[in-house]
Amino acid sequence: MQLKSSSEVSKLLIKPEAIQMEGSVTELLPRDSFLVKRDDGSILKNAQKFRVQLDNGDSVLAYLAVNRQYTKILPGDRVKLELTPYDLTKGRITYRLPKK
Repeated sequence: MQLKSSSEVSKLLIKPEAIQMEGSVTELLPRDSFLVKRDDGSILKNAQKFRVQLDNGDSVLAYLAVNRQYTKILPGDRVKLELTPYDLTKGRITYRLPKK
C-alpha cells in the first residue's frame, strides 16, 4: 500500500477514542492489592472497583478516573464511563450523574 501524504500516515497512528456510556453501579467490589498506572503517570494502590450495569444491559468492571479518586460512589448511583474499544468489559468512571 502506497501512502500519499503525511496526513494519511497520521490517520493510521491515531489511537481510537474511548466509547462513552452511562449506567448504574450495581455492586462495590473489595479493594484489590495491585498497582494501577494511570494516564498521568501516577500509581494508585488498592484501587476500588465497581460492577456497573450499562443502559444497554451489559455489565462491566469499572474503576474511578484520576480526578474522581475521592468521589463517593454507592450502589444505585448513575455514572458516566469510558470503555476502550479493545476491551468492552472494563471501563473507567469519569462522572457521577446527579440523582433525579
